[in-house]
Amino acid sequence: MSFVSGAFLVALFAAAGPFIIHLLNRRRFRTVDWAAMDFLRTAIRRNKRVLELRDLLLMLLRTLAVALFVLAMAQPFWSAGSKSAYNGQPVHAVIVVDNSLSMAYKPLDKTLLDLAKERAARFVKELPEGSRISIFPLAGSPSAHHSAYVSPEDALEALGHVRLVDRSTRISDAAELARRAAAEVADLPTKRIVILSDMQRNSWSEDEMALSFKGMDNVQLVAVGPSSRSNVWIADLQVRDGMADSVSPALFTAVLRYEGEAPRTGVRAVLKAGDAVIGDQTVSLTPGQHLQLIYQYRFTVAGNAGEPLYVPVTLEISGDELNEDNSRSILVPVISRLPVVFIDQYGSREHPRMSRYGETYPLRRMLAARRPGELRDNSLIDVRHLAIEQVTREILADARMVVMAGVRGPTDEAVAVLREYVSQGGPLLIAAGGEFEAPAWMDLAWNDGRGILPAPLRELPIGRLPTPNSRDLKPFGLDASSMNDAAFDLELTETERDAVLNLPFFYKAVALDTGRIDTFSASLRKEIEERRAVEKTYAEAENAWATKAQNGDLSAADARKREEAHAAFAGTRPTWLKWVPSRSHKLDGLSTDQRLALARPVVMGRYDNGEAFAVRRNVGKGSIVMMTSGIFPEWNNLAADAGVVLLDGMVRGLLSTALPDRNIEPANEWAYPVPAKDQKAAFHVYVPGEETPISLSPDPLSGTTFGLRLGQLHARGVYRIHRLPDEGEDGVGEWSRLLALNGPASESELNSLVVDEFAASYKGDGVKWVGQETKIALAGGFTSGHRLWKWLLALAIACLLVEMLILKEKRQLKERIA
Repeated sequence: MSFVSGAFLVALFAAAGPFIIHLLNRRRFRTVDWAAMDFLRTAIRRNKRVLELRDLLLMLLRTLAVALFVLAMAQPFWSAGSKSAYNGQPVHAVIVVDNSLSMAYKPLDKTLLDLAKERAARFVKELPEGSRISIFPLAGSPSAHHSAYVSPEDALEALGHVRLVDRSTRISDAAELARRAAAEVADLPTKRIVILSDMQRNSWSEDEMALSFKGMDNVQLVAVGPSSRSNVWIADLQVRDGMADSVSPALFTAVLRYEGEAPRTGVRAVLKAGDAVIGDQTVSLTPGQHLQLIYQYRFTVAGNAGEPLYVPVTLEISGDELNEDNSRSILVPVISRLPVVFIDQYGSREHPRMSRYGETYPLRRMLAARRPGELRDNSLIDVRHLAIEQVTREILADARMVVMAGVRGPTDEAVAVLREYVSQGGPLLIAAGGEFEAPAWMDLAWNDGRGILPAPLRELPIGRLPTPNSRDLKPFGLDASSMNDAAFDLELTETERDAVLNLPFFYKAVALDTGRIDTFSASLRKEIEERRAVEKTYAEAENAWATKAQNGDLSAADARKREEAHAAFAGTRPTWLKWVPSRSHKLDGLSTDQRLALARPVVMGRYDNGEAFAVRRNVGKGSIVMMTSGIFPEWNNLAADAGVVLLDGMVRGLLSTALPDRNIEPANEWAYPVPAKDQKAAFHVYVPGEETPISLSPDPLSGTTFGLRLGQLHARGVYRIHRLPDEGEDGVGEWSRLLALNGPASESELNSLVVDEFAASYKGDGVKWVGQETKIALAGGFTSGHRLWKWLLALAIACLLVEMLILKEKRQLKERIA
């Protein structure tokens, strides 16, 4: 015997309650001398046995009623083995259909998804009357239904709504989805779980097979499509530096991959900017090849620093059996000039003719160099060169990045302004060198993690600068094996990268004080918890006020309180930055431990003596990166040799984070923040491949943030979010934003598991492999007695009714005697 809700069996101990009460309530007699009692002895002896039998019967009825009720809640049933013949009783069929991108493979006239749905439909039609059917798309679907259907017609309709999505799946997800679906229908313990998939090897690994289906029974894995398939796909598409301008040609790199049995020729790869063709190549591919394609194109128009112009760039290749991965789109921010603030020991007092160079000079020259033959500065970077005392909020308000190097020590005012800049999403790069003194920085810029230093520093530096009389200098280099941070991804071959990393040598650097980081973490946790408490209190109040406003119940007093609370909450967050860094890490909804992990210092690379070369820490929505040596060729030779490539990569990588990233991945739920002034506006969202737009209105997201809840985004391509003009006003307030979505390239690698691999990885009887020519079976383990709980409950009620009759008779007898 098994139980649907076995946890209720613990309550069987309650059945002992009536017995214990019976024992406690037994009559205890005290001898009292009373002459009249002698006349009653005969009557009492005659009725004593009847009274004892009645009390015993009441105790048994009460005990039985409790026990029957507990058993009814536990819902007992009997299970037959998985090899038993099917007895024709109703079942709960859980059908999980893999609708990931690889299921769009079309060997003939139908896709694998179409074939899977047809096989599932035949199975549904064969189910006995009274069965329940759950239909689940494994990768999610915007329009699929997830209910357990009673009618086969409704189930077939839901099956027809399962659509292809640009996502990958995992075997563990399929098993967990089936478990949850089976548990939702408890009144039909006989289950038939059918999972239809192409069994992608990347997602359905042998190692996960046994673990994922542990303890499950009556599961059928239905293989759809051939195990060996050929495919050409676009594995990657990028623009160098993550941005482009209207002066120099943008460099696009794409990677094509091919897997198959024979070489493929005549593959055409066309690159488009909007609808215009900007590149066209025809290539041949061999099995297993990764082919890099390079395109160049100079944009003729550009946006400004406050609002870059985002241009959709799409690469399309010749069609094959899997057309859905033959295109890939990205949105390229095209800008005219980006303001970057450089702060060093001299600022405007720099005088090259007198050989007085600020520490940031090599970076300014590298990023804002005038091209040969140009009469004016057409560089991408708008340089603002300052001394530390010149830093103000007005200067930083539109700056996309701040670089500070060679400064002896910051001022209190500069630390406060730069901290606010970073907390709003601005990237800050700090370097030593020049007049940098660790004690001066620790006094003002650490403040137990509340300043702008990403990590505490030791008082004494490592190494020393060379002098004319220097002897026994011991320069140190970089540990190439430790330079694995994304900031050092130089787009070079492994040999070229090692050469670049092995060339720089360093005379001097400041050192991290790692012993103080643990103390900082404790104080940071307290600060985060206090901040989360404030956010929670405000969010709860704002949600209540928003609900009242939607229902028309917001009073004038509540409206004033709402405005005051909004102003107070906004006052805790600086908002003077003129651009929104949508690429920054999100803090809303994260736990204290998650926020703490984001805010802890991370060493990005080390010297060969084990000390840190670069360290990063997230502060608010932005990040601070510190290079522990200098930039100017005094503390090292980074800017004087090939190491300049390393500097260039670090700076351009940080700079790209200051541009909103409109390239996204598929998600089950996605929200797009909108400006506060558009909270009451109407929006249309245009989805790739759909003619009719989705109409949306902004909802509260968190705190003071409003946005559009776009729900599930699964279709590959370019989305357009369009803010409709204000009612009655032609074009007033109207704007559009683009988003480009691409799924994982690994889903295009068509390599499926076969039955022999399944047999080797799974040894149990609960999961069966169903081949392409094999029918999905109804036979398997079944249950009986699953409706027994109703009879048990009826018996429990009957016991209570009999008890009531006995008690009623007892009460009537007392009334007659009285």
